[in-house]
Amino acid sequence: MIGHIQGEPLARQFSDFLFAQGIKNEVEADSGNAWIVWIHSEEHVGPSVDHLTAFSQNPTDPKYRQATGAGQKFRAQEIAEQEAFEKRMHTRKKTFRTPGLAPLTLGLIGICVVISAFSGFGLKPNLVFQKFHYLFISEYQRLSDVGIYLPEIKSGQIWRIFTPMLLHFSLLHILFNMLWLKDLGGMIENKLGWPYLLMLVLVMSGTSNLGQYIVGGPRFGGMSGVVYGLFGYIWLRGKFDPFSGFFVDKQNVIMMLIWFFLCLFGVIPNVANTAHGVGLVVGCLWGFIDAKRNHSLRG
Repeated sequence: MIGHIQGEPLARQFSDFLFAQGIKNEVEADSGNAWIVWIHSEEHVGPSVDHLTAFSQNPTDPKYRQATGAGQKFRAQEIAEQEAFEKRMHTRKKTFRTPGLAPLTLGLIGICVVISAFSGFGLKPNLVFQKFHYLFISEYQRLSDVGIYLPEIKSGQIWRIFTPMLLHFSLLHILFNMLWLKDLGGMIENKLGWPYLLMLVLVMSGTSNLGQYIVGGPRFGGMSGVVYGLFGYIWLRGKFDPFSGFFVDKQNVIMMLIWFFLCLFGVIPNVANTAHGVGLVVGCLWGFIDAKRNHSLRG
């Protein structure tokens, strides 16, 4: 508070004058006919006090009346920005408040957990290949044995392009992926529906698995490529389409990128880094394209 002005008309006029000077403020009724003047920013308090002193001495100065139009324009812009901000925050809260897990997300988590349980949650990794060999992209153990031609898939076993995402080789591996899948997959499924999430998962899984196979051979698995793809989609979709309701906070973005580079540079070994990278790129591109398309449809 920097002071009082007698009467609402003069208070509104002074408020408009301050807005015209780029000073955000509020006036509100006090006791009697007095109105309180509030300044939003500490750095503007000094100049505002000077303006109030001058206004009190000569409120009929034409410069105050002339500033009314510009001040009202700035005030309307401030109100519009505040309403837009509140709308974005309401949408984000609504997104994160969605109760329970979405069916497709829950189903994917359930399948991964069951397969991991049968292999001892990573304690017996060879059991994964023995019991679930038909889920690997190829049953050949080395790329040099067969080249990049994927004979099983060429013979009609198309599912092998996608099913490596269901295989995990350690407890940490499946915990990391399932926790992120719950949050990221659930958010997308609740916002866009399970068919759209399924399309995202299949494309991200297929491209990341093929990339990892070409670079590192057939012995790999995990949902990490999909997780990084979903993360990239939500990150870029929210960044370029704030009204979409998609949002990843800064700490999670930093954590995911740090984990990505720790794996990439070998600090965390035995990781399908190509799958991570391909999934992230596909997700970011998809999120960016959806954001721009929806933005143009609204505008």
